[in-house]
Parts: sequence; C-alpha cells; structure tokens
Amino acid sequence: MNRNMTKACVLASALALTAQAGVVDARPLPQTAWIPTDATACDLTAWPSYRLNAPVVVRSAPEPQAAALGAIPTRSDQIDYPYSVRFQVREARPGWLKIADASDAYNHGETDEGDRPLPVRTVYSGEGWIPADAAQFAIQSARGFARPDRSSERLLDLGDDWVTDMGRVAAIRACGPGGWVLVDYVVVRESVGGVTRELAADRVRTGTAWFQGVCEAEETTCDMASVDRE
Repeated sequence: MNRNMTKACVLASALALTAQAGVVDARPLPQTAWIPTDATACDLTAWPSYRLNAPVVVRSAPEPQAAALGAIPTRSDQIDYPYSVRFQVREARPGWLKIADASDAYNHGETDEGDRPLPVRTVYSGEGWIPADAAQFAIQSARGFARPDRSSERLLDLGDDWVTDMGRVAAIRACGPGGWVLVDYVVVRESVGGVTRELAADRVRTGTAWFQGVCEAEETTCDMASVDRE
C-alpha cells in the first residue's frame, strides 16, 4: 500500500470514529456574545418589564436574600396607569441591576375613564438592586453583535425592523462605552410585505447580543440618527 493510500485509510478511520462518537458537524460553532464577568457601569433610563404582575422589590444588595428597601409598581397593577415608573440603571452585574431615582411623575395629574385623578403610587426612589430581567427599554436597531463593536459578528439582523418593535428586552446583562448594551432578547413578530404578524411558538427567536440605539422613551420613538446605517 502506497503512502497516499495509507493516509486515506487513516483519514477514513478517523472520520468513522468521529461519527461513532456522535460528532455530526465539524464546522466551527457560531460565535456567541461576549459576556463580561465583572460589573459594568451604566447610564440608562428604564422601566419595569411589562410581563411582571407584581411590584419589583428593590434590595440592599445584589442577592435574593438581601433586605427589601422598597418597591417599584408595575403597569400590571389593578389600575391601568398610562405610563410606567422610570428609573436610572447605574450598574449591571451578573443577574442584577443597580438602580436609582425611580419616579412616577409622568402619571401625576392623569385621570381614569371617569375623569378622576389617578391615585399617587408609592415608589422607592433611592439606590438599590433589582433582578436583571425586571427592567426593559426600547432599542431602535435591528442588529445585534457578538461584541460592543460593529465589526464583530452580527448575531441578529431583522432588516428594517427594530428589535423591540418585533419583540422585547428580556434582561439587561451589561453596558459598554459608546451607548452599547448587552441584552437577552425575544423576537415574537416578523414583518412580511409591510404586514407584521406573530410568530408561531416554534419560530420565536431568543438570544443574547450587543446593541446600540437605546431609546429611553416608552411612549414614542426617539429622534436619533440610525445606528444601522452603513
């Protein structure tokens, strides 16, 4: 047997062993987002996640057993307040956000359907910690990246549709310079021919990526230059 045939046999044997081991695709795995392990400084305005049905407990430390300092009401309370409580996100660390300056001022003076003033809600406005999945904001961008760098791998691209128009921020993981944020996202809608429709459960897209284009206005879009423009 010549040398070339020997090499071919060795390669065939190696491939056979690989298949037996259950490896069916030797191509490199898709790149995933870089997730900082240390705390990162943030300067964001956010509001409670719409999926919450109970007030967000603010704790004295980033751990579930820490003392409760107060709470932030959600829009899912018994009375339908038109605006969410706003607060500042000062720091992000694995699983937690440090917040401050929560305010319900947008609802002051608002009335219900009977033209009666809405009750003033009690809001904890000091510093404290809330779970990373208890806050959200809008993102006016269709593109999420592996790192806070637009030359890094693009992990999500919704074309002309902003990610929070087609879904939501599920959790805030980290912040970076230049207006970058690392979030877990959920995409539940798609736009086809100008028509937006809900995705079937098995087509819902989830992931983690870095985004720019944060919009801190809940009720409208922000007037800013497109971060997706090439």
